[in-house]
Amino acid sequence: MKKTNLQVSFDADKLNALQFYMAKKELKVEDELLAHLDRLYEKTVPVQVREYVESQSENEVPKQEVKSEDAALKQEAKSSEEKFSEKQPKQSKHQREREQAAAEHTEQQQEQTVDPEQTEEENQGMSMSM
Repeated sequence: MKKTNLQVSFDADKLNALQFYMAKKELKVEDELLAHLDRLYEKTVPVQVREYVESQSENEVPKQEVKSEDAALKQEAKSSEEKFSEKQPKQSKHQREREQAAAEHTEQQQEQTVDPEQTEEENQGMSMSM
């Protein structure tokens, strides 16, 4: 995907203070801004348009570039994991929703595959009559 620079004006003193306190938490302003922009993009741009944009971006990148980018990203992720192994990665709302849906689906499957003998044992002693 082709990247572009975004320039924003912000009070220098506020930025210095922000960077100082974020550094204590081992965070970077740029990373947080990117995370917020991703969430804003997912919130604002309709799913169909996002899918179209992503498909167009995939078609533009030659396969060799993808391999080298993947290797660089894997290396970066590995070093990042080593650095911040205790931290959980920030997730977008869309990613959290997908994981939640997958977890619910797994729970439903587990409930459906309950042993019939176990169910019978659980229901012993309980009866309803009208």
